[in-house]
Amino acid sequence: MDNPADSHTDAPVDHSSTEPKRSRSTCAIVLGVVLVSTVLVAGALALLLGPDLMASVHQIRGMAYYELGDLDQAITGLDQAIILKPDYASAYFNRGLAYHGKGDPARAIADFDQAIQLDPEFPEPHNGCGLSYSRMDDSDRAIADFTLAISLNPGFAGA
Repeated sequence: MDNPADSHTDAPVDHSSTEPKRSRSTCAIVLGVVLVSTVLVAGALALLLGPDLMASVHQIRGMAYYELGDLDQAITGLDQAIILKPDYASAYFNRGLAYHGKGDPARAIADFDQAIQLDPEFPEPHNGCGLSYSRMDDSDRAIADFTLAISLNPGFAGA
């Protein structure tokens, strides 16, 4: 049996002494390092892009969730956009849409009103208020907001 090929046996080989064992604590440490790295990369990205651009990223993410029907995640993304850029009228408008979609017209109107305060020439929040007031069976206020939306943009098809 000088030939190593002839020394083959069917007995299992114990590799436990040569292969490292991964414990749960090792996996937790690796996961922690990955999470910390992710936070550091996100922080660096925020510094590079600046708060306005990061606010736009959060708004886009929020609206992607809105389109997917995940209104809670949409609101969370839009909250982040508003934190980074408190004068972001379209983020308030879009969060108002999400609240309206959740069946919370009062919170929707609050966000639409904030968007209007920040950008009085923005017709969509007036339309949003009109929709929310309609949901609350307040036809007079709904008509007033729809009328304002149309007066700001006569070609506005949303109202």
